[in-house]
Formats: sequence, structure tokens, C-alpha cells
Amino acid sequence: EFYNIDLFASNKPGYLALTFWTLNSKGEKQLIPRSLYTIVCASAVALATGAVIVLCTVRIIRELRANESMVSTLSPVTKRLQKQLFTTLLVQTIFPCFTSYLPVVTVFAVPLTGISLGGVGTVCVMFT
Repeated sequence: EFYNIDLFASNKPGYLALTFWTLNSKGEKQLIPRSLYTIVCASAVALATGAVIVLCTVRIIRELRANESMVSTLSPVTKRLQKQLFTTLLVQTIFPCFTSYLPVVTVFAVPLTGISLGGVGTVCVMFT
């Protein structure tokens, strides 16, 4: 609606649209089950990836804290290097979360609520 595109017209290249609803014979909005199934599957993959990221981060932090005595025997240069490596890994993990996972979830989930994303939706699709 925001871009005045007829999603029921014959296929036109140049835009991406996920169709979640259709109009039934009475003119009422009806959810398309296949689209909902696709969204659930894509969301499950994104959530599983996020869960693995969080679990691995927690395990790394626990291991570092549990082996504090071993870490204290390391030289200051090695400690600093380990801290820099961990910080770099966190940044490399967090950056894709905001530039890939979050936009995908936004593009998939928000239209199910009936809220129009407008230009923000276009930016989210461009991110992905």
C-alpha cells in the first residue's frame, strides 16, 4: 500500500514483497498458511543461530572465569592479547546481528501484525 504496488498483479521485477494475506470470496483478509509456515521456518533458523551465539559467548566467559588461576600465570602481553581477541570476536558477532538478523526478523514479523513498515521495510530488505 505504501508504494501503491498491486501484489496480486502479474509478476513484475524490481521489488521484493512477502504476501501474508489474501482476500477470500467475501472480501475478508485471510492468512496464507504457506507464507506463515515459511516465516516460522526462517525465524527458527534465525533464533537457533542467535541461541548458539549467546550460548557460546556465555560458555567462553564462564571458562575464562573458572580458569582464573591459569589466566593469572599468563604474561601481561598474553592477557591483553586474549582480551583483545575476545572483544574482537564479540564485535564480529554483534555487528551481523544488527545488519542481518534484526532486519530479517523485522521484515518477516512486523507485516504479520498489519503494521506498514514503509521506507523502514525497504531499508531492512536492503540490509539483508
